Amino acid sequence: MPDLAVPTWIPHDSGPLFAWLHRPLDGRSRATVVICPPLAREHDASHGAIRVLAERLAWADIAAVRFDYYGTGDSAGGEDDETLVDSWLASIRAVVAFAREAGERHVVLAGLRMGATLAATVAAELAPFEALVSWDPCVEGRAFVREQYMLQRLTLRGIDGSGAPEGWTEIPGGCLSPDTTEQLRTIELPAADKMPATPLLLLTRVGEAPPPPLRELIARAGVTHLEVSGQPELLQTPPSEATIPFGTIEAIVSYLSAVVPLDTRPLDADTPSHVSIPRRRNNHSIVERAVRLGPKGLFGIVTETHGDPSATVVFLNAFFDHHLGPSRQWVELSRQWAEQGVQSLRFDTSGLGDSPLLPVPPLYSETLVDDAVQAGEDVSLCAGRDVVFVGLCSGAWVAAMAARRLGARAANLINQMYWNRPVEDSGDETTDDPVAFLHHLSASGVRTTLFLSAQDHECLVAAAGQGRIALLEAVDRDEPAARIEVVRIDALDHDVLSYSGRRLLAERLTEVVLGTVTQT
Repeated sequence: MPDLAVPTWIPHDSGPLFAWLHRPLDGRSRATVVICPPLAREHDASHGAIRVLAERLAWADIAAVRFDYYGTGDSAGGEDDETLVDSWLASIRAVVAFAREAGERHVVLAGLRMGATLAATVAAELAPFEALVSWDPCVEGRAFVREQYMLQRLTLRGIDGSGAPEGWTEIPGGCLSPDTTEQLRTIELPAADKMPATPLLLLTRVGEAPPPPLRELIARAGVTHLEVSGQPELLQTPPSEATIPFGTIEAIVSYLSAVVPLDTRPLDADTPSHVSIPRRRNNHSIVERAVRLGPKGLFGIVTETHGDPSATVVFLNAFFDHHLGPSRQWVELSRQWAEQGVQSLRFDTSGLGDSPLLPVPPLYSETLVDDAVQAGEDVSLCAGRDVVFVGLCSGAWVAAMAARRLGARAANLINQMYWNRPVEDSGDETTDDPVAFLHHLSASGVRTTLFLSAQDHECLVAAAGQGRIALLEAVDRDEPAARIEVVRIDALDHDVLSYSGRRLLAERLTEVVLGTVTQT
């Protein structure tokens, strides 16, 4: 199947927005759909579904733009920017302007969950649109904030999340400033009489009675209401377990195919492959560029600054998460380290995220190691010794295996749980032995640091024994270039969702990585 999607950046007053433009095969479209994603962890969980929706629209001769709001995903900004809700609404306006400047006369707004609420707010002020799609919209921001806050508490299961600044609100995958929290609490889906007089598809959950505002909307002329299944399986689950609701996606495509004009027009969109990202704390600018890696064309983003970098950091995620990293950690660290002369790559392995839709390999497999080695070879300046790997959970295992094969400078392994080596690679009978696994890395000249939550540290000690770990650290300390260090962070949770835990992880990881790349 030809690749109909182009990665690019769209201008926004506060900083560029990362986006994908999905164009029909001949470059001519009947309309362009601006797809407004949900927020935080719901955005991560629905990433695959939104991608499939955009691709299906392109095959129906309808262009689509999926994008990251300002301060989220691969776009500029961060969670500590104030009044983010205003920036999210401005993000939608900027993408609409992008479509219209490309020559599109028929623009559709489509949104999922809070993205539907934001899209309807913009539609009410910027009408006319060709159509509006509200997919499982959040009626009240206040209820959304409360729900997400409680979900975060449940997810952390007793991990201390009190390290967030006073007045901030932790939600899965992020933290809202006081101003952003208040803005989000006050936003509501526009009342039925405030909605634009345009065809509207409203999708609600099967078996759940719509609340009064939605019932009023359903009764309005020009509204098509469908009950759809699969929302809990898409959104109320870890991103690794999210199930794409293909039936819902086909219903959306069928609806839009029936309401947008049949005639097509060429799209002439400006789609730069790189952009300057302004930093918030000083006057430095960094450059980010979209890349394709190896013969598979794996997707990645390189972050760098001017001049020759001292090393390249390759980030690897836990399986089924895409290249943003836990709670957007890889994006923030990439930009922070670029100012210190460190180039970085965050990328998607086979079949995941924004890479080509290849068969997804098993969780711990040589295919994933091959992908990581390919990434390291593609972006390193001279040789494998220029590369530093960072990985989380299963990504930590992949990082360790790739680092040893490539002869990398270092491997930083976060909450690693699995310690086997493939039989053809191990050379001995050792299985599930952390000390043997780590010693193998050290013997290969790879400086290795383990960053572990209290839970993961206890699992390591149970599997290896505290004495053997201490002995391993002591033996290798005489060789700084290949030493092994274990860092326990009690505030850290396994999925790196807690604010305090990920801030502490970022501090320690920055200290270790910058110390590693400045080694002579």
